[in-house]
Amino acid sequence: MKYPRLVIAGTHSGAGKTTVTQGIMLSLLERGYTVQPYKAGPDYIDPGFHTAICGRPSRNLDTMLLQKNSILELFATDSRDADISVIEGVMGYYDGAGGNDERGSTAHLAKILKAPVILVIDVRAMAGSAGALAYGFIRYKKVNHITGFILNNAGSENHYAMTKEAIEKKTGLPVFGYLPKRENLKLPERHLGLVPAWESEPQKKWRNNLASLMNRYVDLNAIIKTAQTASSLPPFSPIVFSGKYAPVPVRIGYALDHAFHFYYADNLDILKHQGAELIPFSPIKDSALPENLDGLYFGGGYPELFADQLEKNRSLKKEIYLSIEQGMPVLAECGGLMYLMEYLRPYNGKVYKMAGIFPGTVEMGKKLYMLGYYEGELTEDTPIGKRGKRIKGHVYHWSRLINFPENACRPFILRKAGKPEHKDGFIKKNTLASYLHIHFATDPSCVNNFIKSCNNFRKKRELNYAT
Repeated sequence: MKYPRLVIAGTHSGAGKTTVTQGIMLSLLERGYTVQPYKAGPDYIDPGFHTAICGRPSRNLDTMLLQKNSILELFATDSRDADISVIEGVMGYYDGAGGNDERGSTAHLAKILKAPVILVIDVRAMAGSAGALAYGFIRYKKVNHITGFILNNAGSENHYAMTKEAIEKKTGLPVFGYLPKRENLKLPERHLGLVPAWESEPQKKWRNNLASLMNRYVDLNAIIKTAQTASSLPPFSPIVFSGKYAPVPVRIGYALDHAFHFYYADNLDILKHQGAELIPFSPIKDSALPENLDGLYFGGGYPELFADQLEKNRSLKKEIYLSIEQGMPVLAECGGLMYLMEYLRPYNGKVYKMAGIFPGTVEMGKKLYMLGYYEGELTEDTPIGKRGKRIKGHVYHWSRLINFPENACRPFILRKAGKPEHKDGFIKKNTLASYLHIHFATDPSCVNNFIKSCNNFRKKRELNYAT
């Protein structure tokens, strides 16, 4: 089966690939295409924009965390009923794990998917140099999958014509069009990146403006034809959605609101595949948990921006505390860890009382505290695995933990080449909380272990009710 697909890459971070990606998605939707969006790497915010535009969950394809086989399986699973798949890259096209290590790069993902690539070049203050830059990207790797270019920040029609001529003459590849320099194409940002799609009020006006510019200045017909030239997807064997783990029916509540919405879409699907019924709840608004839950899942997000509302929702915090004391399995990542701490000190300097599961304070810093891919080794038995289990994940946070007991049980040792070992997270009863974001397709057994823990809790609860 052929899967029309296209990777939108940039020469560097900030070249405009996010804007161009969204513009292409908008234009395709206007023409009646069903578009399946993807994002290279561990990002949560860009997929939110994709999802809002396409009406389908955007998926993360991360070649640092996932094996080639799993990348292909996840892609094929979600693309099979789409007319075209659009994959937004990460950083610069060749930027990966190291100067000579392609893992994690957009180029590596394009190679695995055998997908044609459109490279976005910011031509601001360039003329003939745009040709040299494009030529360098083509010549840097013999196999590069680059099939054309879109130019960003062109100052005028004449400026575009000069840079287009330079690029096409030097590379022999087409320039599909450009976006003019416009201040109103910039999206608001904060400490973790772009302000999420569902918080941005001007989104509709911004999208309409972007779609109009794309339709005027970019040859979408040529882009569609390029996507349709993609060869057949390489063969793979189902692993993530195989029948290895028999589904176990459990009810898992997961936090979903403005404070908590950083989830890999595939994580939720893998939980469902292994038998979980997922019920969303809001730690900001809901006074009680959904009924008859067997487990809880807290993703990341922005609890520091909603600390006041989270603190005031005392009834929910109390119920969460009692559920954890009763042994309910809980998995909390990053923002979830922050919520389960005793106190949270955001940027305003005030201290807010959180759920109080773990003693200590989490405070927001003025700079990025920790970033990168880590291997986490469990030092204790947990709901997702036994002591000694190793799990790869991604860490990205501006907060830090302070004022917690020295003898607190830290369930993870995080390791990264060239960095000292780092103790992370907390565990209490069946609650595991850490800064490590885990993509469940990296190791589906983590999900199986978590669901089994939830099922055991359900059986104990039912037994108690019976007696």
